[in-house]
Amino acid sequence: WEGILISKIPIRIQATWEDISGSTLAYSRASRVFRNVANVPYNDVWYVGPLAEAIAGKDLNDGDIDMNVNMNSNINWSFSTNGTIFTGRYDLITVVLHEIAHGLGFSSSMKLINNNSEGEWGQSGFPYIYDLFLQNGADVTLTNTSNFLNPSGALQNQLISEDVYFQVSNTKYANNLPKIFSPNPFKT
Repeated sequence: WEGILISKIPIRIQATWEDISGSTLAYSRASRVFRNVANVPYNDVWYVGPLAEAIAGKDLNDGDIDMNVNMNSNINWSFSTNGTIFTGRYDLITVVLHEIAHGLGFSSSMKLINNNSEGEWGQSGFPYIYDLFLQNGADVTLTNTSNFLNPSGALQNQLISEDVYFQVSNTKYANNLPKIFSPNPFKT
């Protein structure tokens, strides 16, 4: 991440080993989200701490931890640092990098509510920045309430459609947008 992130603000990560039941490898979250800070391209949208700080150009959380990464201590991990694959082991570096991506803002607030009958996005009525770029195969944005009420059964149908994509403006990818995992049943 260090080679591709652009930020003058240090990103503080708290990583822990944890006894997590089941087969969950790890989970992560940003410690704080911010909206309407200096220089953001979209107002009334939540930005995870590291992203908001990079855009604003200053520390917004008084030097506190920016994200938490929790790794399952019960998993058969490979600690290899040279890319060697070991049968029956999960690559720790790959999983950690994936979890850091979530803490950097590659995460959505989309969820199912009301016994999974309705889809909903947002926190306190405002979407996460990632949410603004989710669209279906017909190029219809999921956070535009003219298209899908929030919450609604219509939005729920989109979240389990296997037809959700991440909108990018680069014409190179116009006909091959990144597909977002949107299975039925819905999984976060």
